[in-house]
Amino acid sequence: FRHDRRVRILRKPNSGLTETLNFGLAHATGEFIARLDADDITYGGRFAQQVEYLDENPRCGILGSNFYVLNSHGHRVTRSKLGMLGAEECIARLRQRMPFIPHSSWMVRSSVFIELDGYQRYFKVCEDYDFSLRCSERHEIACLPGFLVGIRKHIGCVSYEPTFSQFRFGQVALLRHLGRVGIIPEVNAVPDDELLRLIDRWFTE
Repeated sequence: FRHDRRVRILRKPNSGLTETLNFGLAHATGEFIARLDADDITYGGRFAQQVEYLDENPRCGILGSNFYVLNSHGHRVTRSKLGMLGAEECIARLRQRMPFIPHSSWMVRSSVFIELDGYQRYFKVCEDYDFSLRCSERHEIACLPGFLVGIRKHIGCVSYEPTFSQFRFGQVALLRHLGRVGIIPEVNAVPDDELLRLIDRWFTE
C-alpha cells in the first residue's frame, strides 16, 4: 500500500480507543466507513457486499456480518450463529444485550457518524454499544448472513473476557437509550456518574 494514494497512515499518541476512533473519523473522506480491529481479518468480497446492501437499503445506518472466531494463530475455531438480522431483530438484541454484530464487521455511512457526533467520549469502553443504540433510534441496523470477518479471541485481547467496567458502562448506555425512547423516561434526569453509582450499588447489594 505504500504507493497507493488512497491509503493514508495516521499516527497519534495513545489516548484510548474512543478518542482514536473519533480521530480516524475526522480524517475519513469516503461515503462509507468500514471498521476493523488491529488483529482481526477482513475476507475478500466484504466491502463489495456491504456497499451493495447499503446502496439498496438507504435507511440502513450500520451494517455488520457474521464472523469466524480465530485463535491466536489465526485458525478458525468456531463461527457466529446470527444469520441475517433485520432492524427489529437488531434492536431487540441490543436492548437484551444478546450476542450482536462485532465492531470489526461494521460498515457505517459517514453521514451517520457526522449526524450522531461520532463516538461519545464518556464511554471509554462499550463505545460501539452506545453508538449502536443511538443509531437505532434514527436508522436501521442490519447483519448480513455471510462470514465476512474473522474475530481473534485470545488472552490479552480486549473482548476475550468482558470486564465489570464493560458491564457498568454498557448498562449506562442502555439506560440512556431507554430514557431517550421513552421506555424509562425518569433516567433522563440522572447524571451519568450517578447512574454508575446506582449500578454499582445494585450489583453489590
